[in-house]
Amino acid sequence: MMSDFEMLVATYEYNKQNQNTFPSLLCGVRKNITPFDLKNAVNELIFLEKCNSVSDLEFRDIQPCAMMVMRQMLELMGKNIIGYDSINDANGYLIKNMTQIAWTFLCKKKNKSTWKLCTPIDLNNIDKLNKWANGYVHNPWIGRSYVRAFALECIWYLMKPVASPITIYDGTSHLRTTYGDIRIDGYNSLKLEFEAYIKTKKSDAVVKWKQISEVEAYILKM
Repeated sequence: MMSDFEMLVATYEYNKQNQNTFPSLLCGVRKNITPFDLKNAVNELIFLEKCNSVSDLEFRDIQPCAMMVMRQMLELMGKNIIGYDSINDANGYLIKNMTQIAWTFLCKKKNKSTWKLCTPIDLNNIDKLNKWANGYVHNPWIGRSYVRAFALECIWYLMKPVASPITIYDGTSHLRTTYGDIRIDGYNSLKLEFEAYIKTKKSDAVVKWKQISEVEAYILKM
């Protein structure tokens, strides 16, 4: 009954937004989730193979870990699209408060730069999803399972492989199954702007870049 009801609500919210965007996703603390709940979630996952039947699992316990993995996945996707390994200070130590900066940069600069980024989902929606997942990690709650399901659907479209090979900057054609239809036109410009943006946050910050072959986007032009 509840599953059917949640599906109806999810469909309504999706259609209400003309199938282009979804509402801002709320996050907050619900009193009935505790460190003990999260400990149970970890136990369920670590000892998953010891369960004799799916019916033995407490799925309510597993869900918090799933959301934390989603948040980590979005963080990693943002880094890989831009193409950097880490952002360090002058002493080489990781600057931890910049772990979520990739999507913020892409959303702020997308329409104000010489480089262009094309994604199958509007960047504003990805930014909403990233902020929601990040908020969930720091202030977890259990409710609104239809929102979590919708978030996973959005991520699937973001990661869905292209249907046919794409020609990149060096004239070769590629079809990657490990990431979706994300294209960058003007990659060197993006790198320069990202480094400058990071400097506005911390003047001694240094971006450690990946090899060009490790960037998880189709680079149409350098």
